[in-house]
Amino acid sequence: MEEIRPLRPEDLDKSLQLSQFAFQYRLSEKEYQERISKMKPEQQWGYFVDGELAAKMAILPFHTWIQGAKQAMGGIASVSTWPEYRRQGAVKQLLSHALLTMKNSGQLVSFLHPFSVPFYRKFGWEMYTDYKLYEVKSTQLPHHFIIEGTVSRGWNVGVMKQIYEAYAAQYNGMMARTDEWWSTKVVDEQYHAVIFSNCEQQPEGYLLYRVTDFVMEIKEMVFLNEKARQSLWKFISNHDSMIHKVKLKAPADDDLPYWLPDPRVEQTTIPYFMARIVDAPAFLKEYAYAPLQKETEFAIQLTDSWAPWNNSQFTIAISGDGRAVVEESDKPHPHPHLLTCDIGALTTMMLGYKRPTALFKAGQLQASEESTVKLWESLLTERTTYLSDYF
Repeated sequence: MEEIRPLRPEDLDKSLQLSQFAFQYRLSEKEYQERISKMKPEQQWGYFVDGELAAKMAILPFHTWIQGAKQAMGGIASVSTWPEYRRQGAVKQLLSHALLTMKNSGQLVSFLHPFSVPFYRKFGWEMYTDYKLYEVKSTQLPHHFIIEGTVSRGWNVGVMKQIYEAYAAQYNGMMARTDEWWSTKVVDEQYHAVIFSNCEQQPEGYLLYRVTDFVMEIKEMVFLNEKARQSLWKFISNHDSMIHKVKLKAPADDDLPYWLPDPRVEQTTIPYFMARIVDAPAFLKEYAYAPLQKETEFAIQLTDSWAPWNNSQFTIAISGDGRAVVEESDKPHPHPHLLTCDIGALTTMMLGYKRPTALFKAGQLQASEESTVKLWESLLTERTTYLSDYF
């Protein structure tokens, strides 16, 4: 007999055993017991065959920033199966169950870090963000910058939270961090924390870093304006006598090399997380569109093989202030501004990873006329996607 249900406390041991096997790590006895004590069985779902745990996943209740507002997001993690149960549809059923569970919980979008992009694309998740990985030699550091303010050392988490919140709201897809996330995932005494304040003593940036074997590893660099960024980079440059290079990650649109004396730094663009709209009509209604001079109406014919509530035609009336009214049609019908796409294309377009015109040219977005695509594009304000966290 097959069953999908939340894990119970007595299931946690077998769940952790499966995680260690699937993700190829081994915990000490102390680490094992600590991990068990922190696991939340209500967030873990298991696929059981005749009472035995065959596969599992976690649905983590998060919030993310989209168009400057927080939206409920379901984070899919720890998807794993014992080899003897693979290729029998266990993960497929878990993911299908997850979509309904997230919809019922009001989670409009879902994020995950894929072990295989093609695998999760089959279920409607699509790439939504990249990041740049820099390696800057000490001889390339920007000594011409100056610190316009002060840099103070210490884990002042309350101040850092305020800076992070303002920074994260500028991007689509950043975590809206909880106090628990800060205490368990961000604060780490292995790293030094410094906060930059401007000449009026207003905090505008912070840096989390450590130096090991002549390498400065930057865990997180957050700044609210260009002066804060330049000041933090001057602070980094002041370490040149004790390091050979600096490693850090940055948003995909970061233009650091241009501002360096020698811009030929080592940089790699890393495709990172995938996203999926869970509840399309609710998402389209909540989305903050660009204001227009008059009300504009579109229709989207959406295909979604795994979430039947999305597999429909939706009419979207957008008012002059960017608010939307969404109506579902029982059957497809002609519309002067009709767009057609699948859930993956809609997700990557609405989050801003790919623009409508690019998707149209690639054949992933259809429209009767290109003018309809351009009009739709004018409603979607450009905002870079980024995620500095991992789960």
